[in-house]
Amino acid sequence: MHTRIALNNSLRGRLHRAALVCAAATTIVLTAAILTAAWPATPASAETAQPATGPQLSIAITDNIDDVAIGTPLAYTIVVTNLGADNLSGLIVNQSVPAGVTFISANADGALDGVSVGWLVDIAAGAQATLTTAMTVATMPTTDQRLASVSCALTAPTAAPTVCASDSDALPLASPEASSAQSGPSTGILVPVAIAIFLVLLALGVFAVRRTRRSRRSR
Repeated sequence: MHTRIALNNSLRGRLHRAALVCAAATTIVLTAAILTAAWPATPASAETAQPATGPQLSIAITDNIDDVAIGTPLAYTIVVTNLGADNLSGLIVNQSVPAGVTFISANADGALDGVSVGWLVDIAAGAQATLTTAMTVATMPTTDQRLASVSCALTAPTAAPTVCASDSDALPLASPEASSAQSGPSTGILVPVAIAIFLVLLALGVFAVRRTRRSRRSR
């Protein structure tokens, strides 16, 4: 079990610094979720445990749904497990708020700081901390194919995340008109590029032929 800790200005500052440290990990996991969106077999949620260095933790996050649309309520559950033999106090847990999503509430005195929610928790050896957030989808991203949220646990505000996990949901497929509009600029770029490459190759060929002729004449 874990102990709730009320947040004051000092603790909010710690959570803010921890949120900045988690930004890199969040970016990496979100990018991975986007790149793997084309594979339906990719699990919607993931659990990660860190190597055998430092505190032994595992973390999992899920919202128990696979597809979202505007207005979809999101009820995230984060479970952090202390796998070690030592009690942990003041552990920092963060969860990113996806773009286009509105934060509503969090349990255990969780507080919103910019684009992430933060908690400070104590976890006894072998015990778990269960954290929850309520959010709702307000707008649809125009470029992403999945809506992803990342949760990390840190031992200190400036420390690297000890462990992270992510949950991602499929966004509605773009309409044929939108797909056509999106493919338009790519086609518009590829055609001139292809023409330019062709012209360069043609110019090189003409130059090579002229050089060969001059070489023969000089002989």
